[in-house]
Amino acid sequence: MNHINCLPINIKGYTSWDKFDPCAYVCQNYQRMMPEDHQIISIISNELRCMDIPLNHFNIVGDIGTGPNLYPGMLIAPYVSETGHIEFIEPALPNRNYLIKIFNNSSVYDHVLLKKNWCKYESEIIGLCGNIYKNALKRLHHLVKIKNGSIYDLPGNKYEFVSSYFVAESISDSYDQFLFALKKIVNSAVKGGIIVTTHMLHSEGYQAGKNTKFPAVKISLDQLEESLIKTGLNQANFKIWNISTKEPAEKVREGYQGMAVVLAVKQFSTDKIFVE
Repeated sequence: MNHINCLPINIKGYTSWDKFDPCAYVCQNYQRMMPEDHQIISIISNELRCMDIPLNHFNIVGDIGTGPNLYPGMLIAPYVSETGHIEFIEPALPNRNYLIKIFNNSSVYDHVLLKKNWCKYESEIIGLCGNIYKNALKRLHHLVKIKNGSIYDLPGNKYEFVSSYFVAESISDSYDQFLFALKKIVNSAVKGGIIVTTHMLHSEGYQAGKNTKFPAVKISLDQLEESLIKTGLNQANFKIWNISTKEPAEKVREGYQGMAVVLAVKQFSTDKIFVE
């Protein structure tokens, strides 16, 4: 099984991961909150609220394949203990450098990258989801630990809450690797842990910088549901939302046919499922 940071540069013309441009990616996808992200953020924040999870509840949280996307961390930050932490697991060096530049700053709100994009996002999240998200970036700055790591190497039974946004289907064009990545995400949660993933549907690949092309697996909503069952999750313990827009101007880019949100509760220990 090839790891994301070991993906051969020239296979099928895909760009090397060290050429991933996080600033270009953020500019394309997160310069403003797109309608699809609006739906995703609303669904996840509402579900967390409906689950009656206390604020400051979690101690060990993981966001897998963070890239330069900060809103997953912002969404969970109020629910993490002051003495807990959120691990940003990211294998691509340009993305880790982007995160380090932001979070190694003594005052997170002074950083130009945050002022340009993510402060606006924080304001929109507050307006959409409530005052628990006031100073979410500041709280994230306190909680975050940036780690070099691969989705394929995640430990089992570690995270009380684990998220992975647009990752499992966006690091390879192989369904088997997608399924393996999904299994590793599920298995990284403790028994009773909460899992949140988002996915591009029918993606044809994507860009992150000029003249770049990164891979994707063309999964359908039905395939996603089948794949979740293959990870060992019971249908009674997960929900899937289909996120789509018919207006081209409301899509983040060309080359996909919608998005999906998954929220699951893991009801088994990792040693009960074969993950190879």
